Amino acid sequence: ARAINEDPLPLMMDHDLRGSPYGKFFYAESIPTDMGETELRGLMYVDDSDPTIITKLDAATIDEVSIQFLSEKMLCSECGFDYMEAAANDNWMPFIKLECDEGHKIGENGVHTNLVGVAETIELSLVSRGAAKNSKIIGSSDAMLGESAQRLAASGVDVRNDYYCTA
Repeated sequence: ARAINEDPLPLMMDHDLRGSPYGKFFYAESIPTDMGETELRGLMYVDDSDPTIITKLDAATIDEVSIQFLSEKMLCSECGFDYMEAAANDNWMPFIKLECDEGHKIGENGVHTNLVGVAETIELSLVSRGAAKNSKIIGSSDAMLGESAQRLAASGVDVRNDYYCTA
């Protein structure tokens, strides 16, 4: 949230960085959930340069988001091997083989990676299906931003008719 508030992200379509942005993801808050997790909620602006995008958002054909970022650590779920540390030491073989130094292969027998921290945020994309559960675009009437959104509204930004995204 801090990174986004300091440097807003371009709003893209399907992570395609070749074209121009469709807007900005300009404000974010980290909000704890009842399940002990943290959600990233925020405000985005969609310009009117492509009316098709707005039509798809209004019709909920596009109703999810996906954020592209570089994590600080990428840990093997079995042993904690850090793929990012290996890459920093110019050892790309674990990425190429999708296998840590202990022989745990990503995607087999439940082995996966745990992403820890955010080294860099790149962009937020409008998508038809986000990778993260509940990555929904919702209208302002259903949004549950905290005091910061109220401060944003108090500063003169109309948050009632904009779209909010939960990533």
